[in-house]
Amino acid sequence: MYDNNVYNLMMQAVQEHKSLWRILNDYREDAEGDEELLAFWDQLATQKGEQVALLEQLIADRESNPEDEVAPDAAPVA
Repeated sequence: MYDNNVYNLMMQAVQEHKSLWRILNDYREDAEGDEELLAFWDQLATQKGEQVALLEQLIADRESNPEDEVAPDAAPVA
Protein backbone atom coordinates (compact mmCIF):
# COMPACT_ATOMS: atom_id res chain seq x y z
CA MET A 1 0.00 0.00 0.00
CA TYR A 2 1.28 3.45 -0.87
CA ASP A 3 0.85 6.73 0.91
CA ASN A 4 -1.51 9.41 -0.32
CA ASN A 5 1.27 11.26 -2.17
CA VAL A 6 1.71 8.37 -4.58
CA TYR A 7 -2.02 8.25 -5.25
CA ASN A 8 -1.98 12.02 -5.85
CA LEU A 9 0.82 11.57 -8.38
CA MET A 10 -1.10 8.78 -10.08
CA MET A 11 -4.28 10.86 -10.30
CA GLN A 12 -2.39 13.80 -11.75
CA ALA A 13 -0.66 11.54 -14.27
CA VAL A 14 -4.06 10.30 -15.45
CA GLN A 15 -5.33 13.86 -15.87
CA GLU A 16 -2.22 14.93 -17.79
CA HIS A 17 -2.50 11.85 -20.04
CA LYS A 18 -6.14 12.68 -20.78
CA SER A 19 -5.25 16.29 -21.57
CA LEU A 20 -2.41 15.22 -23.86
CA TRP A 21 -4.71 12.78 -25.67
CA ARG A 22 -7.31 15.51 -26.27
CA ILE A 23 -4.67 17.88 -27.63
CA LEU A 24 -3.27 15.29 -30.02
CA ASN A 25 -6.57 13.76 -31.12
CA ASP A 26 -9.08 16.60 -30.99
CA TYR A 27 -7.66 20.09 -30.60
CA ARG A 28 -4.97 19.80 -33.29
CA GLU A 29 -7.54 18.44 -35.72
CA ASP A 30 -9.89 21.36 -35.00
CA ALA A 31 -7.01 23.80 -35.55
CA GLU A 32 -6.17 22.51 -39.05
CA GLY A 33 -5.35 25.48 -41.28
CA ASP A 34 -4.45 27.81 -38.40
CA GLU A 35 -0.67 27.61 -38.12
CA GLU A 36 -0.55 29.72 -34.97
CA LEU A 37 -2.95 27.43 -33.12
CA LEU A 38 -1.25 24.30 -34.44
CA ALA A 39 2.07 25.63 -33.12
CA PHE A 40 0.43 26.40 -29.77
CA TRP A 41 -1.08 22.91 -29.46
CA ASP A 42 2.23 21.32 -30.48
CA GLN A 43 4.10 23.31 -27.84
CA LEU A 44 1.52 22.47 -25.18
CA ALA A 45 1.61 18.78 -26.17
CA THR A 46 5.39 18.80 -25.71
CA GLN A 47 5.03 20.35 -22.26
CA LYS A 48 2.32 17.87 -21.27
CA GLY A 49 4.50 14.99 -22.46
CA GLU A 50 7.35 16.25 -20.27
CA GLN A 51 5.00 16.56 -17.29
CA VAL A 52 3.72 13.03 -17.84
CA ALA A 53 7.28 11.69 -18.00
CA LEU A 54 8.20 13.49 -14.77
CA LEU A 55 5.09 12.21 -12.99
CA GLU A 56 5.81 8.66 -14.16
CA GLN A 57 9.38 8.93 -12.86
CA LEU A 58 8.23 10.26 -9.49
CA ILE A 59 5.74 7.40 -9.21
CA ALA A 60 8.34 4.79 -10.19
CA ASP A 61 10.83 6.18 -7.68
CA ARG A 62 8.31 5.89 -4.89
CA GLU A 63 7.14 2.42 -5.92
CA SER A 64 10.71 1.15 -5.66
CA ASN A 65 11.37 2.74 -2.24
CA PRO A 66 9.77 0.62 0.48
CA GLU A 67 10.36 3.31 3.12
CA ASP A 68 7.76 5.44 1.34
CA GLU A 69 5.13 2.72 1.68
CA VAL A 70 2.57 2.67 4.45
CA ALA A 71 2.91 -0.24 6.85
CA PRO A 72 0.33 -2.99 6.18
CA ASP A 73 -1.09 -2.71 9.70
CA ALA A 74 -1.43 1.08 9.55
CA ALA A 75 -4.91 2.47 9.88
CA PRO A 76 -6.37 3.88 6.67
CA VAL A 77 -6.38 7.64 6.32
CA ALA A 78 -9.88 9.10 6.14
